[in-house]
Amino acid sequence: MSKDATPNNQPYATQVSSSASPLMFGADLANDLLKSITIALEAKAVFREGSEPLEIFRDAVANAITNIDERASLLRRFLRHGPYEREGDIPPELQGLRLTKQEVSKAITFIYSHAVNCFQGQLAELLAVGPFVQLTEELKASGRLPSHSRTYVGDSVLFSEGLARHRRKAADIHIVSIESGSSRKAVVHALAEVKSYACGATRLQKQIAKHVARVRNGALVSILKNKLEKSEFKTVCPENILLVGITPANWKLPRDFSFTEQDGKTLLKTDTRKPPNEHHYVNQVGPNEWRIVLRWSKEALASAAYELTFWYMEKLGEAIFREGLPSEWQEMTPAEAGRNAAKMMLYYAILHSPNRPVEQRAIALYNTYGFGYALGMNFRDSNGHREMLWPEDLREITSSGLTKHGFSIWH
Repeated sequence: MSKDATPNNQPYATQVSSSASPLMFGADLANDLLKSITIALEAKAVFREGSEPLEIFRDAVANAITNIDERASLLRRFLRHGPYEREGDIPPELQGLRLTKQEVSKAITFIYSHAVNCFQGQLAELLAVGPFVQLTEELKASGRLPSHSRTYVGDSVLFSEGLARHRRKAADIHIVSIESGSSRKAVVHALAEVKSYACGATRLQKQIAKHVARVRNGALVSILKNKLEKSEFKTVCPENILLVGITPANWKLPRDFSFTEQDGKTLLKTDTRKPPNEHHYVNQVGPNEWRIVLRWSKEALASAAYELTFWYMEKLGEAIFREGLPSEWQEMTPAEAGRNAAKMMLYYAILHSPNRPVEQRAIALYNTYGFGYALGMNFRDSNGHREMLWPEDLREITSSGLTKHGFSIWH
């Protein structure tokens, strides 16, 4: 069966995302995600798909999966066949099946850089839309924006470029009004660029300036007219177009942990942290320019993105192993096999990494999937290099602050 076809004729990404829940990140972040979307919907903002907060969240996950899946054939091979599990060269009978060191490098870099960033960007955009709408509704009330203009989120607006009219992502959020009559012009009154990571003011301004330049040059845009149809317009914008840059906060997740006993089992308990501020931060930095800092930090967003990436790899593995489980995994469900495969192949990838950067990325993924982002990303030697983390390491840190090899959780 094609990865793009499913038994009920849904796109692959849509079917997979139908089981996604924001609660996988914890109640606080889940509530803020859904609240942000709700604020936008109440202001009649237009999203690419969905009319309810959970639908829109799942469509964002599907959008990320689609962006990932365009290059994910290697990831499927990574989960099914993996790197060579022993020392030495790949034997002739396994060549073409096991991943070479170069393929391992590509797979790890793909997960660490592309997949995580796709999910992190979607989450940041959903958290940003509520604060953006609250700001622009105030600007409408004061007459700075037309009352009839509407907010368009994400891929509900796409630029059409070149002779082949390829549609490309524009700014993350727009406020647009459509001119009446036959002119077919879209007036862009405001736009926002959302970052999911720390971004300096100069870099943010340059990216926003590129968006404005395309609008002022009369770029063609596809704008969602209804849930089934996009209409194409030529863009114009007023001289005083309003510009908003949105970034995450910079607070860190706690590195504290403890062990507890429950039903005869020893469980690792990690501390969670709510955002230190009750509201997002809004600052006007120019006559027509604003900055919004979200309640949630870059580390909190990254942690959630890693959760989504591990969940996605589990889903890929579940599909792979639904056709048959390895003999030694017969007692597992396909989903359990998917999770097990992800960790096992990352373990082998660490053993067969072609260089230090790939090894460090593989360790970051392996540790984070086993122990969470705050601990997994920050277990390091005295020189700052990540090391593989095991439960006994945490016990040693609990008693003395360091492992016997001098490794610790960096703060």
